[in-house]
Amino acid sequence: MSRMKIYKVLLAVEMVILSVFGVMLVVQWKGNKDVTLPLADWKSDYIAYDDSYGWYVDEKLLDTNEKVDLICGPDIRLKKGTYNIKVTYHCDFDQSCMAYTNDGPDFQLKTGEIALSRNQDYLSYEIEVGEDFQNFGLVFRYNGKGYFQIANITIAPNSTGMLRGSSIVFALFICLDLCILFADRIKKDKETILAMLGIVLLVSLPIFTDGIAKGHDLAFHLMRIEGIAKEIRLGNLPVRLSSYFMDGYGYPASIYYGDILLYIPAVLRLIGFSVTGVYKFYIFMINVGTVMIAYFCMKSIFKDKRIALLTCLAYCSSTYRLVNIYERAAVGEYSAMMFMPIVAVAVYKIYTDDLADGRAYKKNALLLAIGMSGLVGTHILSTEMVILTLAVICISLLKLTFRKSTLKVYLLAVLETCAFSAYFTVPFLDYLINVPTKIGALVSEGGGKNPKVGYNI
Repeated sequence: MSRMKIYKVLLAVEMVILSVFGVMLVVQWKGNKDVTLPLADWKSDYIAYDDSYGWYVDEKLLDTNEKVDLICGPDIRLKKGTYNIKVTYHCDFDQSCMAYTNDGPDFQLKTGEIALSRNQDYLSYEIEVGEDFQNFGLVFRYNGKGYFQIANITIAPNSTGMLRGSSIVFALFICLDLCILFADRIKKDKETILAMLGIVLLVSLPIFTDGIAKGHDLAFHLMRIEGIAKEIRLGNLPVRLSSYFMDGYGYPASIYYGDILLYIPAVLRLIGFSVTGVYKFYIFMINVGTVMIAYFCMKSIFKDKRIALLTCLAYCSSTYRLVNIYERAAVGEYSAMMFMPIVAVAVYKIYTDDLADGRAYKKNALLLAIGMSGLVGTHILSTEMVILTLAVICISLLKLTFRKSTLKVYLLAVLETCAFSAYFTVPFLDYLINVPTKIGALVSEGGGKNPKVGYNI
């Protein structure tokens, strides 16, 4: 049997398996129903349940300076899976809640303490139960400030687990199909591919550990991913102002910070993967992209596979880049570094290619525009630094820069970059010029407590 016939049979089997997953997903989704947890069945050591107000507490009813477990319950049986918990509440100071189980110390419950913001009155969040529980419950915590009322609580199974599993199977099938389709090319360049894979794994080792290191800017970038996912769910595309920020009031983070690549982890977040999981995948994706781009760009310059691999390794494993990824969590900066080799090879070719072949020479404009557009769409500050570097190069090579063909290529690259980046630059300039966006900060002067609030950005 020929390879193409084997591939067609394999493709048919894959379609059947994915169809089965699809049917199971629809059946499970239609069977999911909210289950109201009667508030009267909950327990508290501090207050009593009221038929009119539900569970209510304030500073007069409970005088405490410490956070206490106000109410807990309902200690129900819960099967392994993923669930949505929905809470209707009212408070004038932030409170919190979390899930628990009394089944013993070896349970698997992937949840933590969840904030109940004073600026909202409704909370919906997802938990993942790793095994069947006989006594699952929630505990609501009161911090001793203001009033706190819990009006309604529901819990319902969802299809996140099935959707996540289906997407993993689909991704594996795609990888298998690509390996079959490009088997000859893979066999021919297997040594180079293995070397590139080795570089990817080397620079990605930290993401294969449990948990995630708390980088300097990690919380902000996780919020960006969550914010994009939320707006996609609401149908607000393209995402400009994210309502996930500031307790629903929103902030235009996407206006000032290019996030086109973050749509990928945001979609994975919608499928059901954890936010830390999709962030780790994003790091791996950027590492793969950086290794591939760096290798092919360096190969284009040096015309030697070994030198290209060596320079690729040096670039991808550079201290500054790894610090950006794992210490600073500077998403914009290390994402922009993926496009810098494209700019480098474009500039190199602009000054070294033969001018006689005008059509081939003009292609360097597109190459430079792709690299610069990638920078604009990921990190403005990196774009500015690269532009300054290009200015120095142009001045240093003044005679070559002022060649007619070179000036045309640069001008064409600028125009193409403006066209490719308009999706980001137009709203960015609009907000920068017309919208008085401000952020608040508290700054002490001379050790005092004189706050300055409302710095323009």
